[in-house]
Amino acid sequence: MKKSLAFVLAAVVSLSAFAASNEDYARVISVQERFSQGTSRKVCSNEPVASEGNSYGAGTAIGAIAGGLLGSQVGKGNGKVAAAAGGAVVGALSGNYLENRNGSTEPRCRYVETAGRPAGYLVTYEYAGRQYTDTFTYPPEGDTVRVRVTVMPLPSLR
Repeated sequence: MKKSLAFVLAAVVSLSAFAASNEDYARVISVQERFSQGTSRKVCSNEPVASEGNSYGAGTAIGAIAGGLLGSQVGKGNGKVAAAAGGAVVGALSGNYLENRNGSTEPRCRYVETAGRPAGYLVTYEYAGRQYTDTFTYPPEGDTVRVRVTVMPLPSLR
């Protein structure tokens, strides 16, 4: 096992000794921005259910009577009459509100779309008369990109 590992390591080192690399520039042909797929999610919340119209029923009547009785306990003379009338109006409005508010809620849902995010750039470039396409994290700056050129001899077929 140790001998085979040493052999492989020696082979890699010897092959890399024959490889030569340098950096050069290639001409950018096109850049296409790539996006991740957008998502859609459902958002729900409980909203109060509004009653249909205003119904002036028992709640309004009970509120008016209670408000009038409480209002008549305040003041003297004409002030007592005015307080009773005001109490009746406020009681009627309060009773109507309480009668029409049933306190129930209903779930309301809507879909929220999330746009895709930039996922990279598909860059097509030309070097030594051949075209290559790679995905870049950032778009290239300018009309050229740096490339690493590696030259390695092919094994002899004799």
